[in-house]
Amino acid sequence: SGWARLRGLQPVPMDSTPSTATGTCSSPSLSPVGDGPPIKKARMLSTDWATPATEWDAMLARCIPAIVALRVSAVRPTDHDGAGVSWGTGFVVDGAKGLLITNRHVVSTSPARILAIFDQHEELDVDLIYRDPLHDFALLRFDPSGLYLTQRHVELPLAPQSLRVGLEVRVVGNDDGEKLQILQGTIARVDRNSPNYSDGIGDENTLYAGCGSNCSGGASGSPVVNAAGEAVAILAGGSTSTSSDFFLPLDRVVYAVERLRAGLPVPRGSVRVRFLFEAWAKLQRLGLSVQRRDELLELDPSLRGLLVVERALEGSAAQELVAAAAGDILLGMRPSGVACADTSGAGGIAPIHSFVELEAALDSAVSTDIELLILRGGQERSSGPMRVEDLFNLSSSAFLECGCGVFQDVTYAAARHLQVPLGCGVMAAESGFVFGPKVPHGAILTDVAGKPVRSVQELAEALGSIRDNAYFECRYICKTKSVARRPCKMLKMSHLLAPLAIWTERPTPDGALRWQCEAVSFREAAMPEPRTPSAAHGGSAGAPSLGLVVFRAPCELATDIIMDRPESSGTKTVERAGVGFLAEPGIVITDRHCVPQPLGDVTVTFSQEETLQAKVLFVHPEWNLVLLGIPIDASKHLRPAWPEGATQRAACGVYVSPGSSLRFVGLDAYGHDVTRQVTVACVALPPPTPTTSPPRFGERNCELMDLADPLPAKWAGLLLDAEDTQFACQMANGGRATRSAGIPLLALRQVLLRSQAAVFGLDLEEVTMAALKHERGFDRLQSSGAPRLDDWRPVRPVALCVNRIDQGSPAENVLREGDVLVRSCGEYIREGCAALLAGVRPGRRLALEVFRAGEMVSVELALGATPSDGSERISIWHGLVCVATPLALRRANLAPRSLLEAGGGAGVYVVRVCYGSPAQSTGMRSQVFVLEVDGRPVSSLEDLPTAASAPDGGLGSDIRIRTVDHYGKEGMQTLRPDGLFWPHTELRRKPDGEWVREDREAS
Repeated sequence: SGWARLRGLQPVPMDSTPSTATGTCSSPSLSPVGDGPPIKKARMLSTDWATPATEWDAMLARCIPAIVALRVSAVRPTDHDGAGVSWGTGFVVDGAKGLLITNRHVVSTSPARILAIFDQHEELDVDLIYRDPLHDFALLRFDPSGLYLTQRHVELPLAPQSLRVGLEVRVVGNDDGEKLQILQGTIARVDRNSPNYSDGIGDENTLYAGCGSNCSGGASGSPVVNAAGEAVAILAGGSTSTSSDFFLPLDRVVYAVERLRAGLPVPRGSVRVRFLFEAWAKLQRLGLSVQRRDELLELDPSLRGLLVVERALEGSAAQELVAAAAGDILLGMRPSGVACADTSGAGGIAPIHSFVELEAALDSAVSTDIELLILRGGQERSSGPMRVEDLFNLSSSAFLECGCGVFQDVTYAAARHLQVPLGCGVMAAESGFVFGPKVPHGAILTDVAGKPVRSVQELAEALGSIRDNAYFECRYICKTKSVARRPCKMLKMSHLLAPLAIWTERPTPDGALRWQCEAVSFREAAMPEPRTPSAAHGGSAGAPSLGLVVFRAPCELATDIIMDRPESSGTKTVERAGVGFLAEPGIVITDRHCVPQPLGDVTVTFSQEETLQAKVLFVHPEWNLVLLGIPIDASKHLRPAWPEGATQRAACGVYVSPGSSLRFVGLDAYGHDVTRQVTVACVALPPPTPTTSPPRFGERNCELMDLADPLPAKWAGLLLDAEDTQFACQMANGGRATRSAGIPLLALRQVLLRSQAAVFGLDLEEVTMAALKHERGFDRLQSSGAPRLDDWRPVRPVALCVNRIDQGSPAENVLREGDVLVRSCGEYIREGCAALLAGVRPGRRLALEVFRAGEMVSVELALGATPSDGSERISIWHGLVCVATPLALRRANLAPRSLLEAGGGAGVYVVRVCYGSPAQSTGMRSQVFVLEVDGRPVSSLEDLPTAASAPDGGLGSDIRIRTVDHYGKEGMQTLRPDGLFWPHTELRRKPDGEWVREDREAS
């Protein structure tokens, strides 16, 4: 529609989709109005209020202390409001009681922490005490005694009656996130129907005022004040293509404020019918006679039109009884059962010619039956009895949290926007890990696990009965599809990654609206007996069993993955697929493109018949290999690559020469068997992996087998010779790699140990024998016992050369860049890097002879004993997703020197900042190391303190966090712990590969 609300969104303090180019990634700047407002000069008057020069200066001197900037941290996404930090404006309407007014869309319908920043930069927490269920306004409350510098008991009087065309006004607020901006304008119209915003959720049954004040993000909630210092309206939205802004009149605001001041409830009524204001010309085309128009104008000469039914809500009494249809002209309202012949007000009927009269009548008739007097096709008629419902009962005050997803009852606004009846299902405000990406955001769930769901309680009951890793059926309604057709998807439950909790908003004794959490326990159902295939199955004759491997993880816990934009901003779920083969009973080997990290849901499907749950046993730190564990009993009918003596068989492989013909046996992206004759192009070390930001896994120190004829995309499997001897596993194309290459099975000997990997701690490259001889002068060695090229004779005419040494590795003070490895333990290095590493155990000291600066040098290198790569412990701390310093950062020399010297596991690295968390609200960023907390050094995840929760569910005391980024730039941030919404949670991987979730308690 080109219209948007003017809430300012704080830039996201994280880069969910790291760039693959070298350099530092910048966080995207979000704006609710297109690409964001251009930078403009601040339009502020003089702040020297001691000597006011004009009437406007004197008015502003009185008003500005009553206007505040609001920082809102929405901790969960609900009802078309995403989680995150945004900015808005509010103003004081009762200084003694500390009442503030702002827009409803500023405070959002989700749980939120709200901070008010006053004129003198004083900050106070505010409580939400009223959120209007229909119109775009809300009331907040603060403690006036907390102000010391700002003038207390200053307030803006509300004057809705002063709003008129031609009135000169000032819009004073947090425009463009600048805390205070003063924009001028003139009211151009006061009879505008409520705008339809670009998000589809707009106001209804009220008029708006229009003005060309050219406001931008952050100004929502700003008071529109006249020269007398009275608030005549509140800024609610604006056009994205022009300077037009939309002001909400204050008639219902005054009504709500007066009742709250008196300590009374605020009834709000509705008959689920949306009306529009139409002028006389349109009314006459709808059937209003000229005579009837003149009669109405004689009663009220100020009338410019009447209210007309736009549509009745799906499933409402007005629709089912055809009591109010599109085009009906509203004339009046009366209690049900009262007869009356005219609309003069006699006999109990009340003439209704404006939205103010309509809302006043409905609010006073909540929970009673009324009848509308309407004009349809020129004939007056009664709508019949209709119940006036409480709008608060039509609004959702609870939601279910499941696996980073949020589900709530269908609200009145959502039902109106999606054109579905209330109570038709449960809305997926955020699909999360279990339901996404198959169920889109905004879908309405109708049936889950064979049970109808009409409320969050029923959805919790249905989800709680599903066993771990079980598949279940979900049917839903999507606004992009016909309501008559309800798509059906099969989803998978994960108790670890999708804990259940119901959040409910309830008023406290002092009137504040607070959220309470109730955990929902899973009730384990009986595990069905697994079905086993009747016979062994391989990808082809003589080949081991191949399986389609699928990996899934929530974006919030994707600690070792480079995500693309749809994953990070759309589905919120990372999905990878590839191929693995059964190496030995219970062990499947796949690649790191398919399974990029230990934490996630992994399944392996063999021969399109049986899907087995898998767990990650070992992730090689340097080679593109991952070992998965599957149930041995379920895999005993499958054909393994090495039934017995797996490590010995893997060690006996030899490199195949270029030009050799091999048979490729594998699977395509759909799990279908494929085979093809291929030709080996070459066997060589891969080129250096491009640096990513932040750094991620890069394959090194393992020769790869390139093919002359690249295989089709998404094909992966094994390369076999004529005797079906496995020479290489070609799996990279099964994931998202761009290179089609095979990994020699000689490298699998070490991988099958499953516990540790022997690594050099450096990058090796290949140097041709010609270059070694002519450029480096290797053939000029004259010392006794010096190696000779004629004696060396490697399998391939290349030698291994040190390209780069990892900072802090055992090789740092032993080897130098440019060293050529010649002998190992007195034997020439002939078969390459993979064979060299496969022949030694981790932690062994290796005697090397290297060619350095024209002479031979003997060194002794302790091979590092590197455990499985990837994050094995994840801590969610105040919304910071923290892990131990990743190995990739150490290799890229981007970790602080103190952490590198401390060894593996040291340091705390922030991978991601969660939306709406205390960390985001204070501006913390990801890709930094935590050095200190409140002056105490932090060297591991154990050192992260757990703050005590506030007894009333509020925020805790400020803590100070000192950080340093990849390039040594230090920073200091403060944040206030939120133990209610952001408890200190950890996910840990046990030695057997299983993961557990724990909530850490304050010490």
